[in-house]
Amino acid sequence: MTSIKSREALAVKYRPQTLAELIGQAGLVNTLNGHLKKGTLPRSLLITGSTGCGKTTVARILAHYVNCDRFDFEKLVPCFACEYCLAVAKKRYPDVDELNFSDDRGIDAVRQLIASAEYASNFNARVFILDEIQSATKAAQNALLKLLEEPPEGVYLILLTTDPHRLLPTVKNRCLPLHVERVAEDAPPPKQRTVLVDLNAMQNKSAKELIEFAQDNEIELDGKTYGP
Repeated sequence: MTSIKSREALAVKYRPQTLAELIGQAGLVNTLNGHLKKGTLPRSLLITGSTGCGKTTVARILAHYVNCDRFDFEKLVPCFACEYCLAVAKKRYPDVDELNFSDDRGIDAVRQLIASAEYASNFNARVFILDEIQSATKAAQNALLKLLEEPPEGVYLILLTTDPHRLLPTVKNRCLPLHVERVAEDAPPPKQRTVLVDLNAMQNKSAKELIEFAQDNEIELDGKTYGP
């Protein structure tokens, strides 16, 4: 029996794996599907949206798509069987670097990024996800311009921001703009998922352990919703 200590948050476990699974994002999905069908997906993208709306999820889906060996360009889904797809199934994204510019805002971070982008991928592409890019200094944003305009072959740059107004116009102009909408609470899911909790396994747990489980998985206990 899996220990309660090793549980995986349901929000992570059931994170969308394809564009079709995204809720309330018809505009973004249609734009990306159009580029994917034509084979014209730009290698510099800017994803905007509020905190927690799913920007990183979209970026990881795209990283998966461009690295799948047998991606179906008609159905617009990965094969789920190649080496890269099997790694994603284990929550691993090889050759995907996620950098948070709220931690390192300066030009040195961009210089390291430029140097890293020169290394070839072990798969189809190297993907750099640049989170909180609005926090980068003006000098750092300027240093990023050439890389955004002419990424090395097989390199994708996906910029994420909650505040695009803080980005230089020259940065925004070099990227395909995409916006993740905040989904209404009453939006219907594309498919119903049922999560079963083994009550026999839970019955001997203490109240503290039950509350911890509910907090990790955003579950309602006795009329009260617990969550991160």
